[in-house]
Amino acid sequence: MKIVNYSYERVSSREEYNPKTDTLTEYYNMVTTITFGNGDKVSVSCPEEKADQYTGFYTAVAKYAMGGNNTVNNEAEYWIKQKPIKDMREYLKKQNEIAAEKERKQVEAGKAKKNAIKREARKRKFEYEAAVLANEKYGVPVNFEVVNNV
Repeated sequence: MKIVNYSYERVSSREEYNPKTDTLTEYYNMVTTITFGNGDKVSVSCPEEKADQYTGFYTAVAKYAMGGNNTVNNEAEYWIKQKPIKDMREYLKKQNEIAAEKERKQVEAGKAKKNAIKREARKRKFEYEAAVLANEKYGVPVNFEVVNNV
């Protein structure tokens, strides 16, 4: 990629009439034009207030390297604006999934605790009913405890 010609010039872009001052204001763009060894010519423009000669040069070379058209602009739009938004959405989605999973585990832990309490209550109820039955049939007191003396 050999550059054979380069220019950076001020070009009138538009005129606007201001009715308050009864004047015509002319706005300018700075246009960078590069001609390459194979005859391809690339131009980029920028409003005069924002223009920078180096940026114009680099943008023209990048535009040529990317195949002209709006490929450079499209890539810049994707990587500078769209990709960060997409990444943030994915990050937030993952954070929401993590939070939902944490909440689900807490709910499961609560259910497991309630089930353990219910099991213990059923066990105690069974033991109490067995003690009452033993009292009724065999005369064993309900609060009887076996003590092992060896």
